[in-house]
Amino acid sequence: MALDRPVTGWGLGSYRFLFPVYQQVYPKIVSEHGRRLYFDHAHCDYLELFAELGAAGLLILLAGGTFALWRLVRLRFWTKPLAACIVAGLATTLLHAAVDFPFYNVATFGLWLALLVAVLRWLELSREQEAAGR
Repeated sequence: MALDRPVTGWGLGSYRFLFPVYQQVYPKIVSEHGRRLYFDHAHCDYLELFAELGAAGLLILLAGGTFALWRLVRLRFWTKPLAACIVAGLATTLLHAAVDFPFYNVATFGLWLALLVAVLRWLELSREQEAAGR
């Protein structure tokens, strides 16, 4: 799927509807023991996002992720143990997304984004408070 439209992708949420067309080429993933197999999501969020958003969409997501990572480093997140633990948990979820699809659960995705924003804002406020106290 991703190789047929590498620049623009097929559109967000299209995987479950278009994958059966590609699935027909591989009989082992069409049916098992006489039962039809259905795949709602790929077992890699990154490949599914590439198929759905293409390189253009992924570049937008990567730009946002790069900015967030840049802010975390500039705010020296590792100096605060709780912030370091939260960032480690966020990074672990990103690693998990390479072998499963945790971000297609709205609750997981929402919590992940909320924690990222919360830790960034907390670090910003801490920096402001430390600067005012000096």
